[in-house]
Amino acid sequence: MFQNAFFDSLWAQFRTQAPSALKVHEALEAINGRVTIDHVALRTLSIGPVPLAVLSRVLADIGFVPFDEYAHPGKPLYSLAFRPLKPGLPKIFLSELMVDRLSPFPAASVMGANQRSTPPFNAL
Repeated sequence: MFQNAFFDSLWAQFRTQAPSALKVHEALEAINGRVTIDHVALRTLSIGPVPLAVLSRVLADIGFVPFDEYAHPGKPLYSLAFRPLKPGLPKIFLSELMVDRLSPFPAASVMGANQRSTPPFNAL
């Protein structure tokens, strides 16, 4: 139940950011009868209101388990993959930008954009 509410919330937020998403979804359903989501990818920052460790705990609380992790040599990025315990739900991939590994100018730019666009955690 919590998993469905989680995905419903993500879908609702995504539609506000990408209004054409619903039209594309409906067009695909008209062709195939059903759209199946294989995975969802979420991006976050190593600092800020919702780092990867916080998202990982939320996913564990609603029935997702980590099944793989990815290092990205030469890039300030770390990723984890989660699978649902309940069959039929999409996998979730979390990627975290390691802000402390960025040079000062890009880091300041990223943080400024993050402060303007990140919803409060309780809105997720």
